[in-house]
Amino acid sequence: MSIRVVVLVTITTVLAAALACAGSMEPVTAPVSVPYPDGFSQASIELDFGVAHIDADAAGTQLVEGNITYNTLGREPEITVSDDRVHIKQSGPAGVVGSGSINNWVLHFGAEMPFSLEIEAGAYTGNWELGGLPLTALNVTEGAASSTYSFSAANPEAMACLHIGAGAGSMRLLDVVNANFERLSYDGGAGSLVLDLGGELVRDGVVDIDAGAASVTVVVPEDTPARVDIAGGASSIEADAGFELLSGDYVTPAWTGHEGPGLEIQVNVVAGSLTLTLE
Repeated sequence: MSIRVVVLVTITTVLAAALACAGSMEPVTAPVSVPYPDGFSQASIELDFGVAHIDADAAGTQLVEGNITYNTLGREPEITVSDDRVHIKQSGPAGVVGSGSINNWVLHFGAEMPFSLEIEAGAYTGNWELGGLPLTALNVTEGAASSTYSFSAANPEAMACLHIGAGAGSMRLLDVVNANFERLSYDGGAGSLVLDLGGELVRDGVVDIDAGAASVTVVVPEDTPARVDIAGGASSIEADAGFELLSGDYVTPAWTGHEGPGLEIQVNVVAGSLTLTLE
């Protein structure tokens, strides 16, 4: 009996030590302040973080600025600047994180220099207002997240590729045509995707959606020429009455006979559902 008591006490002591490693502390706010790099015509920004809440917008006066507030040991952010490259990384804490953990990021990007943006994220919540930013590329990889990416204003730069890799979370891409992409690719598992193709279409674009057991909603303005090619074994497909069937594809009213730029949309939903909406 006494041996069992000693073992239990030892395990409890070890667990307490592990919890202490990830223990909470008074909130600390780390500033983010990165000016435009001298002598370069463009830049790149990489963000690397795990569990967090993010609010980002295009209101910066520098390349990127803002603050990161956290109250857990092990989350001290590292900001590395090398020539035209910026890497902001936050490692995860050791041990078990308590329910009162705080990890809030507020970022403001500047619009005076073209840049590429790469986001490596875990299970987080985020609101990204990227309208008007001169983005040359956007690459997002995230886990079981809940995120919204908005493009309320046109990107003045031509974006070669907008790539999304998502896990089992939910994502909304709003007015994404304003991102001025040549190709948009989404590769996701379970969860949900709302792809709103609103915005001003100024050149041809390709949208490639590859999803597993996900709920996918594609929203297209009525006056945008678009054709939707559907593959895979979607459990259900619903399309607004305004879509027409043309050689097995769904097309918007503006597709037939259009002379300006258009969207070619390819959707592969393995076991999920697809909803096509006109607005």
